[in-house]
Amino acid sequence: MTAEVPPGLRDSPEGRELRQALDAVAGSLPELLQDPPDTAAATLLSWTVAAPALRAPAAVLALAALAERPAARPRALELALALAARGQDPAVEPPLHGVRLAPRQTGLDEDVILLGVPQVKLPTRIGLVALDGVRRYFAELHRPRPAQRAIDVGTGSGVLAIVAAKHLRRAGGVEGVWGVDINPWAVLIARANAVLNGEAERTRFLEGDGLGPLDRPDLVGRVDLILSNPPMTIGLPGPPLGPEERFNVIEHPVEFVRRELIGIGVRLLRRPSGRLLFHISGRFPEAQQNLSSVPGFGPKRALLQGLTELDPYVDLRGLVYQELIQDRPYIFLKGYPVEIQPVTATEAHLIRKRGGRIYQQSFVWVYGFDEPALDTSDRPA
Repeated sequence: MTAEVPPGLRDSPEGRELRQALDAVAGSLPELLQDPPDTAAATLLSWTVAAPALRAPAAVLALAALAERPAARPRALELALALAARGQDPAVEPPLHGVRLAPRQTGLDEDVILLGVPQVKLPTRIGLVALDGVRRYFAELHRPRPAQRAIDVGTGSGVLAIVAAKHLRRAGGVEGVWGVDINPWAVLIARANAVLNGEAERTRFLEGDGLGPLDRPDLVGRVDLILSNPPMTIGLPGPPLGPEERFNVIEHPVEFVRRELIGIGVRLLRRPSGRLLFHISGRFPEAQQNLSSVPGFGPKRALLQGLTELDPYVDLRGLVYQELIQDRPYIFLKGYPVEIQPVTATEAHLIRKRGGRIYQQSFVWVYGFDEPALDTSDRPA
């Protein structure tokens, strides 16, 4: 199931080659149990596919296939770290990315290991603010109940869905956590990361636009938690800005909130206990205002505020393009910590080209229905 190719890739040349590669190496996976980690990682990168752009995702999926064997999962985690370290070598093309999230970052009693590929990025610095919000929510506000359901919309690498599944399992039980992403590569990699972290049975990752794939009668009013970390971009080609350039562009996050979270999300949440954990950049105050305008639904608590430097590999040119075509500026910050000033995406892009630093402010809010109010004083003992 992990290596099942999503519809968006199934009929493409890339999807067919991935499927053929995984079938070809299935019988060779036991070799990975014997070789030293560095040797096995090199083998993974060399035996999968010929197309360079597919080597990283095929290696991750082959490793997840190994992890599906319970006795081999510790070895698979060991290889995942070796694979990520090797992938960060400039000589390896395309690069793999890996991260080990410690318990202090997730609130769990175990590490979470994630792998990312060029088609699917790992959490950025601002994305880690959303993860910290999930940690604080389960530490301070979550009220356990059996057979809980959660949705992570725009799941990316699957990190929030995986961490939420582990927390819900500890807090009364989990019926299922769904992760949805419009990027079919994200669906593949999120599934693989769930297997590596022992959450394949409790998570399901679907390809689709927003909450659309889960807007169905059996889930209306029956979801306990929706996690939303709206992306600025998706990992698929967007409109061309120049003759050789294609960038990642999606709708403005305010439209995403109006269409997905208000139009579908509020209807899916269980009343009155269902909660929306919403991470949003400080550039979009109107998104929060829109959520607050839903009758009987509003903010329950501001969990945290973050100010993070923009990751150096984040390409702003797609936002510059969107800023121009929508005539709606994206506001970043410069001058921290001396004199913070707002700048547009266009200005931020020029500052970065000159070697300057750009920052972004974000907030994590918990939204819910009017009754009962969500407060730390009424948590169960």
